[in-house]
Amino acid sequence: MSTLPPRAGRRCHNAINPLHSTVYFSPDLGKELGELGIDDSNAAYFVARGAALGAVQTSNKSAQVSTWWQAAIPTG
Repeated sequence: MSTLPPRAGRRCHNAINPLHSTVYFSPDLGKELGELGIDDSNAAYFVARGAALGAVQTSNKSAQVSTWWQAAIPTG
């Protein structure tokens, strides 16, 4: 196992966050997702938040947000 240099996580965040913010907070995001058939605002939110995970199972994306948005996780 290798160790990361000090503050590697912060440096990664500082490099990636501007790109994330540009896409995530873009007023065109809803329009673009709508053209892909994602019209529900909650669904669009989950798609945008989970995009960084890539192609994973729904349970992985549910776990991503389950600690802070319990009401949005489908039950049953």
